[in-house]
Amino acid sequence: MRSLIKHKAKHRLQSERFIAHISKPLNEELLLEIAAVLFNQEKLQLFEKACNSREEAAEIEDKMATELVETYQNIESQQSNPIVEKLNALL
Repeated sequence: MRSLIKHKAKHRLQSERFIAHISKPLNEELLLEIAAVLFNQEKLQLFEKACNSREEAAEIEDKMATELVETYQNIESQQSNPIVEKLNALL
């Protein structure tokens, strides 16, 4: 389930980058770190228990992939913020 969600999220991010003509490569390390936090064992077990059918599982996978994509995009947009870049340069 985890790899399918990560694959869906990665595919969405790459598709959006292609459509928007963004040449900056996808930060796969960041994506994996976010996935590790989102897929903590307790949360994943709750989702797996909630699946009574393949349709329910697909819906949960889509929701989690969307959450992963949105979190990645939020973090990435903050990284390109000029104020954040100046603060990072100070570190």
